[in-house]
Amino acid sequence: MFEAISLLILLSVLLLIIGTIKPSYVYLWNGKKAKGRWKVFLFYGGVIYLLCALGMGAITSWLFALALIGLLTTGLSLILLLIGLVRPRIVLPMKKNTRRKVVSIYSFVFITSMAIVISASMSEDEGAVLPSARYDGERLNGEKHGTGKTFNRSSYYEGEWVHNVREGYGTEVTSFGSVLDMRYEGEWKENLHDGYGTEVVSLFGVETTYEGDYKNGVRHGYGKFTDRSGSSYEGDWKEDAPNGSGEIRTKDGEIYVGEVMDWERHGRGKAVTADGKVTEGIWENGEFVK
Repeated sequence: MFEAISLLILLSVLLLIIGTIKPSYVYLWNGKKAKGRWKVFLFYGGVIYLLCALGMGAITSWLFALALIGLLTTGLSLILLLIGLVRPRIVLPMKKNTRRKVVSIYSFVFITSMAIVISASMSEDEGAVLPSARYDGERLNGEKHGTGKTFNRSSYYEGEWVHNVREGYGTEVTSFGSVLDMRYEGEWKENLHDGYGTEVVSLFGVETTYEGDYKNGVRHGYGKFTDRSGSSYEGDWKEDAPNGSGEIRTKDGEIYVGEVMDWERHGRGKAVTADGKVTEGIWENGEFVK
């Protein structure tokens, strides 16, 4: 379902772009007045908005999607209300566009959206409102504690808990069909990746992997990363990037051993190409200096 919604969103965006350039190519109404860019924008913008809501409901929960869409509509209507008080014609393209009409229309949208958000948030079903909130497992004094699984339509975490916090060893998987799939298995601390773990991200079936140390949710320590092309880096990491000493292997067969900084060869190092050519010395921002 998510894949179908994604394709419809892309199609709607394409039609919106075409309609912005040439409204008559995509309009669905009769009459010359219907060819205006404003109506094209409203129609296809509304379609994209609704499809995004459907997509959110498909991957999390319908109540959560409703609350989120209501919240976004609340913010948008407030912005349009403030703009309309200064320039009514921008937000209300009518022949008679008084500030009174702007206030009445966007105030109604604002109040309705707020009511939707409040109603959705008052649901007693925790799992219906919050993503990854449905829980099966051990508890202590009403809190998630021990081993258990929390999940929704698109993701789950299964592993150890300490007083409602993911702590210890566990696996988290987030999947949006064949479009995007993310998996982490390893150690946790205070709801963050912390310790040793393995992370695999698949985008349209092509994977990147990291296996190594984490600290406070980012790659930090020692680890190995392999990208979609097959190139890899193994060595020191700091603040989610290669920093320190390590080994880079490119898809072309080149091997670099030495110092790195923020994904680039930086410092003293030695590179050997697939045909045996050796370059050794000082590197700066990925370029050999001397």
